[in-house]
Amino acid sequence: MLLTLNTAVLCDAALCVVIYAMIFAVMSVHSSRILHSRMLANILRSPMMFFDTTPIGRILNRFSRDMETVDGLLPFTIRSWLSTFFSVIAAVIIITYSTPIFLFVVVPLLIIYYLIQVSF
Repeated sequence: MLLTLNTAVLCDAALCVVIYAMIFAVMSVHSSRILHSRMLANILRSPMMFFDTTPIGRILNRFSRDMETVDGLLPFTIRSWLSTFFSVIAAVIIITYSTPIFLFVVVPLLIIYYLIQVSF
């Protein structure tokens, strides 16, 4: 019975990881296409003077650098941010479950922190 339950949990976790990876990949390609099409549309609508003053290499470099950022750096950064965010949420939930008085200290601190952030 315990082995079956552990297997089911493991399979569900694996399925969630696969679904997450597929959705993340599709959304990354979608955002890359949107960025590229908007950049291309803006370049094609530029006046001829822009092409006279800007070297072609600089335009190509801008395309390649921005696309590399969207395709390579941004997904890693978002994945790291999501991992950290959910780790913090899990830690807060576990601490709150084990020590409920924790909420009486944290909630006023969060309000004070928010007010300081808004004023500065």
